[in-house]
Amino acid sequence: NIFGRNAFLVGRNGNPQDIQDVSDKPDLGKTYWVWSDGERDISIPGYSIDIDRYSVPLQSGWNILINPFQETLSWKDNILVRETEVDEYIPAHQAADLIDPSIYTWASDGYLRMEMSTATLSPGVSYLIKAKKDCSLMVVRAK
Repeated sequence: NIFGRNAFLVGRNGNPQDIQDVSDKPDLGKTYWVWSDGERDISIPGYSIDIDRYSVPLQSGWNILINPFQETLSWKDNILVRETEVDEYIPAHQAADLIDPSIYTWASDGYLRMEMSTATLSPGVSYLIKAKKDCSLMVVRAK
């Protein structure tokens, strides 16, 4: 069990000070690195997603994003970004002042780089994105 003594959910950037004490379910929309001191089966409780969109806060630097929906999402059509609460959301691929235009995912032979203008997000796959400053993403379910 991940919530036992020998496994941890590690937050942003894998820093030891970011180790999360999670007693129930991880926060919706947040992703976590999982660390264990040895090989073991890990069970992480999840959520049933019955929403059409959710907001993900990004901090300046590298962030992890996952597509929680069952359908593939187009970065160009389904991901929006804004800098502050009072700003309007704009398509993420048009926000070069807020986020780097490339996203990355792990493939069997290393990281795969994709351009936001053509990238798709597969269900359950994690992606690395680099925010140039603190901002917020809105992930919108495909119609």
